[in-house]
Amino acid sequence: MKSKKLLTMIGSVCLILVLAALLLPACAPKVVEAPELEAKIKALEGELTSEKAEVSKLEKELAAAEAKAAPTPAKVFEWRSGTQQSPTTSEFITMCKMWDELSEVTGGRLKVTQYGAEVLSPGVDTVPSVQKGLYEMAVAFMPYVKGVIPEANCTYIPFALQTYDDLLFVMDPKTGYLDLFQESYEEWGCKLLTIYPDNTSMMMSTKPIYSPADYKGMKIRASGPLANYLDELGASTVYIPGSEVYTALATGTVEAAVWGAEDSLYDWGWHEIAKYLPLPPLQTACNEVDVVVYPPAWDSLPEDLQLILQAVIGKYAPIYYQDQLIGARDARLKMIEEGVTVTAIPVSDYPILAKAAEAVWDDMAALGPKPKQVIKIITDHMRYMGYTDYKID
Repeated sequence: MKSKKLLTMIGSVCLILVLAALLLPACAPKVVEAPELEAKIKALEGELTSEKAEVSKLEKELAAAEAKAAPTPAKVFEWRSGTQQSPTTSEFITMCKMWDELSEVTGGRLKVTQYGAEVLSPGVDTVPSVQKGLYEMAVAFMPYVKGVIPEANCTYIPFALQTYDDLLFVMDPKTGYLDLFQESYEEWGCKLLTIYPDNTSMMMSTKPIYSPADYKGMKIRASGPLANYLDELGASTVYIPGSEVYTALATGTVEAAVWGAEDSLYDWGWHEIAKYLPLPPLQTACNEVDVVVYPPAWDSLPEDLQLILQAVIGKYAPIYYQDQLIGARDARLKMIEEGVTVTAIPVSDYPILAKAAEAVWDDMAALGPKPKQVIKIITDHMRYMGYTDYKID
């Protein structure tokens, strides 16, 4: 019995050993030869290098696409603007406000620096300096170019237009007023954007003026048609640059001087010597400030900047006029406080002033076809308003 159990046990052990022998090869790890492993590593490295090259290529294409899509930095245009005004006048201050707004509206793409009288050129040469390219633009006194554009002298005639509304009527496109001047400036080599309305032209005198007869024999600094007007009234006129008038008044070279509104006169300090401010103004309202640009500078601007510049300048036309009115009022009050006396020619003597003015209008109209047309446009409106019976056929 025991032998049978022993034999059974021995048989089982043998069976187990046989099965184990059969199973061991299947469970043992496979041995990989070194050359085969190196080949796989090299294959993987090759694939990795190829992927890196593809990534690098895509990165370059993406960078090129981004560079192409990125906006080009906007070009900045920096301009200089001239004027015959000094920096403390209302006109100059308004110009600076206008250029500040222009820079803001254009996002800094168009910047204009305003220069005052006598800084880069004499005041009388302001607009010719634009024509030569010294300034890219200017806001200046039109009669200064009367030597090349005679009709510019006709914008400043005495005893004529009275109100801002009068100026708007004259500038109505139907009159052809602006078109006429734009054509003349273009022929001369300068681009006229628009004409600004201007306030009074006042005089300061070292002696009182109470009647037209008081002008007779006076030595007066004046220019353009206003000088002709004063000559008609019996004065002796001479042109002196604004910066030299104070000395001329102080030394008695002249007894009176004409410029712009009261704030301009106050700025020059004439009230310190000439203690009289005669009324009525020699000229109450006129379209005689040209806004001009240097053609090559204008052509260099993108179209959107041209449109914005014109829009901002147009917006400031009434502001320019209103600021002058306020500046003139405030300056007159200061003058009175500092000892200036306002004198007035009585209304009953106005026909004498009108007659002298009409003689000047005749002279201006005789300068040529365009001057005649300008005087006609102005005086036709005056006649419509009942200011005069004067007529040019």
